[in-house]
Amino acid sequence: KDWIKGAQNTIIVRVKNQTNPFGLLISTDGSKLCSGKVSVSKVATQTAAVAASTAYDMFSIAVNNNSALPQNLTLSDPIASGSGIASYTWTCTNGNNPGVPATNGASCPSPASGTGPLSNLVLPTMPAYSNLRFNIRVTTSPAPLPAMITNTATISDTAGVLCLNNDPNCTSTASVPGSPSIGITKTADPPAHCASHYYPGETDTYT
Repeated sequence: KDWIKGAQNTIIVRVKNQTNPFGLLISTDGSKLCSGKVSVSKVATQTAAVAASTAYDMFSIAVNNNSALPQNLTLSDPIASGSGIASYTWTCTNGNNPGVPATNGASCPSPASGTGPLSNLVLPTMPAYSNLRFNIRVTTSPAPLPAMITNTATISDTAGVLCLNNDPNCTSTASVPGSPSIGITKTADPPAHCASHYYPGETDTYT
C-alpha cells in the first residue's frame, strides 16, 4: 500500500496487488485534524496625533481566517492607561485585504459599530479564507501626549486555533507619534511698588 498526502486533513490509501486483501484496517483520529490558521494585523492610518483631538481615524485592524476551515474568533482592543487615547469608536466592514484569497463571505457582528474599548467581541463564524476590517476612530487625551500612542489588538479562539506563526497569542500592535505640545506665555513684571500700574518714565520688564 501507499500513503499519499492529499488535500488538507486527507490521507489517500492506495492498495496494490496482494494475495489476501482481507483484514486491512484503516482508521482516523478526528482529534488529530490540523487546526486552522488565523491572523490579525493592526496598522496606523495617521502619521502623528494631536492632543485633545476629537475623533479621527487612527488605526485599522484586519482579522483574517487564512485556513480552509471556518473559525469562531473574538476580538479585543483595550485602551492602556497613559496611552494617549481617551476613547474610540469602531466600525466593521467585510472585504478583501491584501494577501488574502478573493473568497470571502465573512459577516460583521451586529451591531457593526460601537464604542471601545473592545473586550472579547464575538465575531460571527468566519468562513474559510475570509476576513474582516475594523476602523478605529480615536479621541486623544489632553496634553501632554506620550511620545508614541500605542495600541494592541488580540484575537483568540477557545478551540486553540494558532496564528500563522504558530503562536497561540494572536496580537498586533501599531503606534502613532504624539505631536509635541508647544506653547508660549508672555508676562509683564511691574515695578515693586505697584503691581497694577506704572508711572511715566518707569521701565517695564517682560518675561
